[in-house]
Amino acid sequence: MGLGPGARKGVQVRILSRAPLLTGHSAIRGLGDPQALGDAVKLGKVPRNVADAVDKPSAAKPAHDIWTPEQLRAFLAEVREDRLYAMWLLFATTGMRRGEVAGLAWEDVDLLAAQVRINWTLGVVQNKPTWKPRPKSAAGERLMRLTR
Repeated sequence: MGLGPGARKGVQVRILSRAPLLTGHSAIRGLGDPQALGDAVKLGKVPRNVADAVDKPSAAKPAHDIWTPEQLRAFLAEVREDRLYAMWLLFATTGMRRGEVAGLAWEDVDLLAAQVRINWTLGVVQNKPTWKPRPKSAAGERLMRLTR
């Protein structure tokens, strides 16, 4: 039986992304050479290939619950008087990421033209809010149309 997240009693693991797990598993299994640990066993350098005891993590993405249009309308109606309503509306109507919405400055918002430009993101580095002057990728640099 392989070891997986939470295999040790009392240990809880929260997985945010599968990619690091798959990368780590590949690195341990092969150490750059798919046969490295197997060869080490054959040469008597190690008594057994401990990587054989580890199950490969699933590459499948976790399922996400997606709101229906009716559920989204109900949510927006419920938070209509919330001081963060503009944020909720941006999330709902543009698909902007959390750091993009948090990083918006008034100079990036053009209400007359009904658009916002993603120039900054706000993230957390070493538990401190950190302004990042550009989105992570060129695909993140975009002009978002606002609904009127």
